[in-house]
Formats: sequence, C-alpha cells, structure tokens
Amino acid sequence: MASRERQRLEKELSSRRAGSVSNRRNQENKRLFRDRRSSGRSRSRLAYYVAMRYWLLTNTTYGTWLPGDERGSVTSVREDQSDPIRLEHDLPGEPWEDAISGLQRSARELMQGPPIFLDLKKADALLAQFQETAACRGWQLKAVAVMKNHFHLVVAVVDDPEPRKILADFKAYGTRKLNALYGAPPSKTWWTTNGSKRKLKDEAAIRNAINYVLYKQLYPLVVWSAKLGRIV
Repeated sequence: MASRERQRLEKELSSRRAGSVSNRRNQENKRLFRDRRSSGRSRSRLAYYVAMRYWLLTNTTYGTWLPGDERGSVTSVREDQSDPIRLEHDLPGEPWEDAISGLQRSARELMQGPPIFLDLKKADALLAQFQETAACRGWQLKAVAVMKNHFHLVVAVVDDPEPRKILADFKAYGTRKLNALYGAPPSKTWWTTNGSKRKLKDEAAIRNAINYVLYKQLYPLVVWSAKLGRIV
C-alpha cells in the first residue's frame, strides 16, 4: 500500500509540475502575442502618420479679390511681357504677386456678376460641408476659418495627392451645398479660380498654420478646430 500511495503522489506531483510549466508557456505565448500585436499597431500608426501630408488651403469668394489686387494675389503672370507663357507663383515660400492695376481692371471688366460676400448662415453651411467632404475623402480637417470673402483650411491627406484636386473638391461640394440652399449666383460660381495651396513641411509649420487660421483672422464668421470644436 505504501508503494502504491507513493506512486500516486509522485504521479500527481509530476502532473502538477507539467501543468505549471504548461501554464507558464501559455502565459509567455500570450505575452509575446500581445507584444507583437502592439508592435504591429505601432508600426501601422507610424506608417499612417508618415504618409500624411498637411496643407494650408485658401480661396476667396467670387469677385472680392481679383488678380492684380493691391493686397497681393496668386495669379498667372508673365515673367517677361514678351513671353507667351504665364507662370503661377503658388509654391510654398514664394511671394504673392504685387499690385497690377491694369490686370485688376481687366479682371473686373470680365466679371459675370457682382462680388459675393458670405454671411453667418452660409458660413455655417460651408463648415458642415467641409467636414462632410473631408470625412468622405478620408482626410483629417484640422482647422477651418470662414470669413465674408474667403476661407482657410488646414487639412491632412493620405499620401501626396495633387493639391489642386483637394481644394477643388472642397469648393465643388461647397458650391453644391450653397446652390441647394440659396440657388446659383449670377456668376454661376461662388469662388475665384485656383486659390492658394501651401504644403506644411514640418510640425512647426503645421502648428503655425493652425494658429494662424484659428486666431489671426479679422472678423471671422466661423472658426472651428478639430481639437477645440467651434470657437466662433
């Protein structure tokens, strides 16, 4: 009997030891799985962050900031009057065009309707549409300011799409919204052509652009931040 009891106890002890080792292995495997999954997520987040491009986009309403305006403008001009090719200085770091009175006068004569000025209701509608457009495109809208005659956006986009297309999408869907609410204007457009598209190359540039949009605008109708929500 003593021999059988000793064998039973030894077998039970051996089983417990095996179970303990198995449990330790299971716990270690779970820990390794969690670490690998966390590491994979971190790499995914890093890859997503690196792939984002930030832009400061600006556009004026129709007829309120014409080419050649004394405040400066982004427009197509000839470097040399004898050169048939026009160049547009809209790259980051390039200055706007100085006042060109003759160009401004010609642009005013070609206008197809009166200048367009936004009010609070239109600015509210545009903010909602800008947010919807960004969400639909998978973009991250960081800051918005809408004034009576222009708007600013800071937006982050995946990869590096053509900035003209980004701004054109915001304008096109903004136009659709305003037309649905108020009808098309006599000019058939709410906006001036082109606009300013400035790439924000680093974190300092992004912070400065967001600060400019949120806090440096005179008499804004609407100001919104992704972090703070509606400010004005």
